[in-house]
Amino acid sequence: MKKILLTFIMLIFPLRAYAFEDYMIFSDTIVRGVVVEDNNIADVLPVQTIDNNKQIILFKPKKQGTTFVIVKIVNGERRIKVDIDESHTWFENIDGFEFLPCDIAPEYVQVDGVDLIPPPVSRKGE
Repeated sequence: MKKILLTFIMLIFPLRAYAFEDYMIFSDTIVRGVVVEDNNIADVLPVQTIDNNKQIILFKPKKQGTTFVIVKIVNGERRIKVDIDESHTWFENIDGFEFLPCDIAPEYVQVDGVDLIPPPVSRKGE
């Protein structure tokens, strides 16, 4: 009976799905700390890598809205304005940062001149 009731409620009140995608943010300097201005809109997490250069931040949007990501670096702090929509995430004030989407693989991505995802190779001749 509970399953039938749950199915009925889901049909009457459909849930709205959003196409949010996570991002990796690469900094050109060492990141001492990172904070999101509104935790209801997004989460951030500094990532520790094997070589421990502390320059990567994981950004995960939760819902629509506008917020700021405050990145504390060695000589101050930088603010990144983030606008989250149903289908896109926009970053502003991005000097010193590179962005890589995690959920949807781009066809070709370069960070600091290094190919992270190489361009597609045509294999028609094989």
